[in-house]
Amino acid sequence: MIVRWLGEACVEIEDDLNILIDPNYETQPKNTPDIILVTHEHDDHFDMDVLEKYPDAKVYGPQSFFDNFDVKGKVIESGETIENNVKVLDCDCYNSEESVCYFYKGIYHTADSADYPKPKEKVELMFTASFKDFFNEYLTRVKDIKPDIVIPYHFNSQSEENVKEAMELNKILREAGYDSRLLKPGDFIKIK
Repeated sequence: MIVRWLGEACVEIEDDLNILIDPNYETQPKNTPDIILVTHEHDDHFDMDVLEKYPDAKVYGPQSFFDNFDVKGKVIESGETIENNVKVLDCDCYNSEESVCYFYKGIYHTADSADYPKPKEKVELMFTASFKDFFNEYLTRVKDIKPDIVIPYHFNSQSEENVKEAMELNKILREAGYDSRLLKPGDFIKIK
């Protein structure tokens, strides 16, 4: 399985099931997604042009997403499982009406939340937002979940300020003893 960060909060998972999460990216996906997952209704997590590129992909998201965008897809709720392997978990994204996180075969996408649950399974790779005001919360969640690898994300790679914040969180996580890696849009990690 290959997990690729595409910029902002967008993650592409290349596996038996090709997944695109929060499709508002800086770098194009390598594959055509089978499914597109949206965490919440903020427009930095969704781009209508992406859906037009992938008309055959199934779209899933919380009710608030479909209430705010004219998109056809399936409303999902925390506790559900999508396509037999994608677990939907409740989380709290700042200033959103409703939000969810996604867990797929050891990969945990935490939206831009600082308040999300510990999955019941081992987390091999976790993406955590990198907003400076929530560094303590992110570190607390990482300490609780203990992922094998943690990736600070949800920043614009063209913004010097955003990159500095992500670098700072990466340093904090590494100093705390975690395998934290800062990626550039398009970089990937291979998971066995």
